[in-house]
Amino acid sequence: MSPDKGRFVHRRRIVWGDTDAAGIVYTPRIAHFVVEAVEAWFRERLSVEWLAGPRTPFVSLGCRFISPMTPADTIDVEVSLVRAGRSALDFALVARAESRLCWTAETTCVFVDGDTFKSRPIPTNLLVAVEAERSIAVAG
Repeated sequence: MSPDKGRFVHRRRIVWGDTDAAGIVYTPRIAHFVVEAVEAWFRERLSVEWLAGPRTPFVSLGCRFISPMTPADTIDVEVSLVRAGRSALDFALVARAESRLCWTAETTCVFVDGDTFKSRPIPTNLLVAVEAERSIAVAG
């Protein structure tokens, strides 16, 4: 899904089931697109499956809508890790249909203990990959 080694891009076709009665993407579906793209980033860049790997729920999500999407569109969602803290990862996402900007989003997910749901440090086996991803965003 990533066209080059630097940027991570998740491609998604808009389907009829994503739309509302007006024929454009139903607003809450965009939150789903964000989660889907970040999940793909974890899988492709960190080799982590969300269901089998460490728990990383979202603790914040903000979105700015720029232009509507229809089933005629395929969107490319660029995911950038912009900050890695002790236990949290902050992402910036930008979605485009061809050259048209559709939406931007910011989100934070936190590594948590599976039993207590309290934050825990990023697992040591992921730190090198996380730092490499963060440096891509800084360089870009």
